[in-house]
Amino acid sequence: MKISENQLTEYITLYETVYGEKLEPTRGLGQLNKLISLVLYMVFPESTVDNLEKELQEEYNVNATRKV
Repeated sequence: MKISENQLTEYITLYETVYGEKLEPTRGLGQLNKLISLVLYMVFPESTVDNLEKELQEEYNVNATRKV
């Protein structure tokens, strides 16, 4: 899954606000990937991770195109 630098920074900032602990970017990226995978699995339990990532990317591309 592709996560932008801005998305990672937002996650690290949110984590620090909630838990009072600064995350290193590599640890934050790992946590964010796991969190996204977990949420996708909860929403689409019948799908595999690869299929979920494809579906998410397609949805993102459709929504991004609509905003332009």
